[in-house]
Amino acid sequence: MPSGLSAENLNIDDVFKHYDDLTKSLHRYFSPGSHDYAITFATEEEAVVQGRYRERLREVELSYSLTALASLEASFMVDYVIRCRLKRKDAVSRALRIIYRRKNVRYWWMIY
Repeated sequence: MPSGLSAENLNIDDVFKHYDDLTKSLHRYFSPGSHDYAITFATEEEAVVQGRYRERLREVELSYSLTALASLEASFMVDYVIRCRLKRKDAVSRALRIIYRRKNVRYWWMIY
């Protein structure tokens, strides 16, 4: 489910569920037990097929790692914006506002 200010941010649980679905699908696709395996990989050696499987799996892992990091970054940004707009009185909110005023930057990760 989307979350955040725009309701377009990815929920981290959804990212992991999608990753799990995709890796299971890849496993089935490259599995010798798949009904299309003999047709799809008829001219390929087993080692080549398994190499392609590992390559695709690495691509998915990299893609979803970046998606998870982007989702985490978006969550921090939403928290930052909410804290600044609501002018909360807790220590973290105050510290963020002080950093904002000192550095005159919109985003907390740009301070260094």
